Amino acid sequence: MYQWVLKHQNRLQPHPPDLLSQQRLHQTIHKVCQDIQSLKYNTAIAALMSYFKMLQAKLSIAEVELKSYLLMLAPFAPHVTEELWQQLGESGSIHQQKFPQFDPQLLITQLLTVAVQINGRTRTTILLSPNASQQEAIEAAKHTQAIQRHLNNQAVQRAIYVPGRILNFVT
Repeated sequence: MYQWVLKHQNRLQPHPPDLLSQQRLHQTIHKVCQDIQSLKYNTAIAALMSYFKMLQAKLSIAEVELKSYLLMLAPFAPHVTEELWQQLGESGSIHQQKFPQFDPQLLITQLLTVAVQINGRTRTTILLSPNASQQEAIEAAKHTQAIQRHLNNQAVQRAIYVPGRILNFVT
């Protein structure tokens, strides 16, 4: 990690990363904050490792991504992060900086894939927002050709919706 940061220190992008990268950053900040407060240090470190692997796969790194990563890693690797913070040209100690804050709006994924079943057999999938109601899910599913074809004007006795996962029509 040390060599990787030194390699990228002079090539950091000053502008914010793309939306997907911002979402991943804020999801990681949220996860690490929750895990530290719950004293689940091993899962916080796992989230940081996963985020670092994602950063390694990117061609260009935004400055905010690297600095936020170092700030989140500082409680677990204080000496290395302090050294890297100084290498990046930052003044003051990394341990005196404010911990990164997550944006709740960036925690929400745009759309989820929900499986639609008829009598327990998957017939199609639909894209819904994570906070879609059961009625919205039913309406979206009934407008798909696959569901219209399989229902064949049968009466739906019951609809079972598990938000963000599955919608099952029982005929």
